[in-house]
Amino acid sequence: MSRAVSDASKAELFAQETDACFAYLLVIEHPSLEEPLRFNDSGEDIVSNGETYSAFPFELSLPDDDENAAPRAKLRIDNTTREIVATIRTLRPAPTAHFMVIRTDDPDVIEAEFPDFTLSNVTYDVNVVEADLTVEYFTAEPYPGDTFNPADFPGIF
Repeated sequence: MSRAVSDASKAELFAQETDACFAYLLVIEHPSLEEPLRFNDSGEDIVSNGETYSAFPFELSLPDDDENAAPRAKLRIDNTTREIVATIRTLRPAPTAHFMVIRTDDPDVIEAEFPDFTLSNVTYDVNVVEADLTVEYFTAEPYPGDTFNPADFPGIF
């Protein structure tokens, strides 16, 4: 689901002191949007791989690494400008999102990527928009998908 972090970044993450700064890039997409919404949490606009990610305060809780449950991350976006909630409210079905981790000194290198999330359980108030970021969990689906009974499959009875 995610890319491996480079050796140089691992060394900086585990160092007692470092000058490296990491940032999240968030992309929210929906067919009704002309352009995806692109944000970063660094406090300054970032250009990564030719795309501009606007500085916009948000918090991201990464998904757990549990083999028995679908990955679920939590997203909190600042709502003080009311731009995000006005856009998210109009998107049906739910928009998709993915996020990446980059080093701000080399923003074209994606250190980790978490694609194919769906924004669900969206709530908002005057201060914050909160949403769960979920993925479809296919291993929890029953197999086979149908029940073999005389009404649906008369040839096997």
